[in-house]
Amino acid sequence: AKPCDALFVNLQVEGRSTVRQRDTETRLEPGSFTLLDARRPFAMRFEGPFRQVCLHLPLALFEESRFDGAGLLARRIDGDTVFGAALREQLQALLAGQEAPDIRHLAYLLRLACEGGRRPLLADEHLAMLQKHVAAHAGDPGLTPLAVAAHFRISVRHLHKLFAHSGESFGRHLL
Repeated sequence: AKPCDALFVNLQVEGRSTVRQRDTETRLEPGSFTLLDARRPFAMRFEGPFRQVCLHLPLALFEESRFDGAGLLARRIDGDTVFGAALREQLQALLAGQEAPDIRHLAYLLRLACEGGRRPLLADEHLAMLQKHVAAHAGDPGLTPLAVAAHFRISVRHLHKLFAHSGESFGRHLL
């Protein structure tokens, strides 16, 4: 398949799957979903019979809202939150052959589901800086939580709290 400027939104309806893109891998359970960058390679494994809805959303839909799903690629997004459930219902309605909702509405629901219905916090920006630093220095054998915390002049405890906020530990992110 030829790459395109789009996000794939994959909703796991039945069964389980493992999705991998870049260095991130997550397991999807029924009701959860993930984002994949259609411009980059990704892999999917299914554990037996499954049903999944894949929505193809052009990146242009997100340009004016400045939503950047890059940090969410191949991460599990809970479909049981208020906005996640609304998005899940819309995707399941599509699957059932009901009238398709407005694509801008779907993109808006996706953004709210990913952001938990809030604007990104300063902690999100700090986490992004930490993740970028870890990615840039991943080959350094001295890259430890203590070394990264010292580099950013924060406590190791705060570093672990920032990573926990993303649903992924420092060690898992490094791997």
